[in-house]
Amino acid sequence: MKKTLVLIVAIVLCFSFMTACGNKSGKYPTQSIELVIPASPGGGSDIMGRLLVEIIQEKNCVLSLWSQ
Repeated sequence: MKKTLVLIVAIVLCFSFMTACGNKSGKYPTQSIELVIPASPGGGSDIMGRLLVEIIQEKNCVLSLWSQ
């Protein structure tokens, strides 16, 4: 009896998790993304931020990220 109840609960939980996975996210981002680096230009944080922007654009994660 207990095994049957555990099996039923497990099946119900599996189906409830499967329905949550079916949600499709909308197109993101819909606006420009601004990367703010609180450091002076030319420093380590600035260089890493610029590299991050290049990688994001290279992988086409965001269409246009850099606006000067």
